[in-house]
Amino acid sequence: MKIQRSDLNNSIKDIDFFICSAGFEERSTIVAQTLNLSNIRYKTVFHIANSYKLSEINLKKICSAGKFDLVEYPKNEPVKTYDIIKDYLTNIETTQAIRVLIDVTTFTREVLLIILKIFNSHEMRKKYIIQFIYTPARAYQTSDDSEEQWLTKGVREIRSIFGFSGLHIPSKKLMLIVLTGLEDERIEIIVESFEPNALLLGKPSLHSSSHPDLDVKANLTTERLKNKYSSFLNYFDFSCDNILETQKIIEELCMKYENEYNITIAPLNNKISTLGVAMACLNKENIQVCYASANQYNIKYSKPNDFFIFCK
Repeated sequence: MKIQRSDLNNSIKDIDFFICSAGFEERSTIVAQTLNLSNIRYKTVFHIANSYKLSEINLKKICSAGKFDLVEYPKNEPVKTYDIIKDYLTNIETTQAIRVLIDVTTFTREVLLIILKIFNSHEMRKKYIIQFIYTPARAYQTSDDSEEQWLTKGVREIRSIFGFSGLHIPSKKLMLIVLTGLEDERIEIIVESFEPNALLLGKPSLHSSSHPDLDVKANLTTERLKNKYSSFLNYFDFSCDNILETQKIIEELCMKYENEYNITIAPLNNKISTLGVAMACLNKENIQVCYASANQYNIKYSKPNDFFIFCK
């Protein structure tokens, strides 16, 4: 559901627990600075330790909006991150299930899936009712300088996401499913690292994107990758604004191909589509979801939009 920034507090009420992440993008602060926090009992901001200076500035902006707990976790240490977040959430004492609103905008895809895995445990499902909110980018270009028109550079490491490692059978061939976005180099490094027997390329559906110009770029990327890799099998469309739509698409693809292939999924579009992948794979132990840790981020690449996407 799309919610205009001016309507946020009329549209979302009865929140007991608000969770967000302080990142280098201005987008990380928008929900916290817009939401009426006075009636929300628990407020927590997650933050990567020893991060960018802009992240520290945005952390201060978020904390100035209300009294937040701060949970810091290390960069590129997913097991430690899992333990820190799980311990924190487990130690919150409640007498009944509480409503949680998670601002997923600037969590890394890896940490977002780790959090979802924690919330999916039997103990946590009894304790928390989860909702999500996301601030789309109004633009992914803040400069006319072509040298500034990039999102990430290089890949430090490709790893399976903790909790989504996938139980693969050695005798099966490998299928790689990629939800494409704006990071051409990242996509190519992932494909060439896995060397899949079959490659499925997902592109954003036209009705779900707020950036028609970016759709053109995504379509050009998928077409170029199709021509580059002989393992290319087919295209599919996914949603950038509806978790359940993307979840259903991924589930259907897995059901169609899992008997023949080991399946690895690389979600490289926005956080809504990433959540769709996570939901599809939470209870499928045979499916692997991977994460490519970037060497460098362009910290001035995006501008926030004036609306949010809200998902229950």
